[in-house]
Amino acid sequence: MQILTLGPKFSGSYKIAEKYFPNSIKTPTEKPEDLLNEIIKNKELFALVPIKNPATGVSTSWLQRIINHKAHIWDTLTYSPKLCLASQSREITTIVTTPEYFEMSKDVINKEFKQLRVFQVPDVKNTIEHCLYNKQVAGILPIELSQLLKLESLAENLNNPQESQVTFALINANPNHKIKNKSLIGITFEHSKSTNHLLNILHPFKEHNVEIYNVYSLPQKDKQENQSFCFEIQGDLRQARFRQIKVFLERDLKICQIHELGGQTNMFGQ
Repeated sequence: MQILTLGPKFSGSYKIAEKYFPNSIKTPTEKPEDLLNEIIKNKELFALVPIKNPATGVSTSWLQRIINHKAHIWDTLTYSPKLCLASQSREITTIVTTPEYFEMSKDVINKEFKQLRVFQVPDVKNTIEHCLYNKQVAGILPIELSQLLKLESLAENLNNPQESQVTFALINANPNHKIKNKSLIGITFEHSKSTNHLLNILHPFKEHNVEIYNVYSLPQKDKQENQSFCFEIQGDLRQARFRQIKVFLERDLKICQIHELGGQTNMFGQ
């Protein structure tokens, strides 16, 4: 099994691949589009991408990417880093962190290090660069990563692992045919139909006794693009009632396109 992970070798995506798939071939990939293009081109490849975190919740941008590439979610897996505050010295003035890591550790940081400035950066790579190039900067990092970089740990146990879980989706070009209690579907409207017909699609789900747990509005690059939504629904997509709903909405009403994203027994770690 070969798995593409997002970001460098020390990323959360790589760590979760090591945890759940220790015997797999792991290939770090920097850019989301490169990762998605590779798994669509080679249907034997899998990828692990972040789908939910404590800072921003469910990643609608990743759901949109997966739908756009017609990929499928095979499973969702959780990872909870053990965070520390690390630097080259104890003479620090600034803390650098990603939004996700700050959300996980803000209670301790605001209490124990309130005299320091906190500067948020897009990713862990940026945090590392600031720590290595400026001795007055400390970074919020996973403990094992700080040890690998030979940084001094100024404070440990910054986060509660039970409240700091990041959820990753295992994705592939092919659908997973496991039985599921919850599933995700992507629904895409033509731009002109999105406002008028969103409510219309709820009726066939209700008629077939399919519970909708959540509806996520997915981001558009511009106002003229087709509007997409992600529904988190009850049941297994192989059941006849889903075929009936899909045919009714796509062929009979012609108001949307449905993409079966996939899912697992416990979608999004809930």
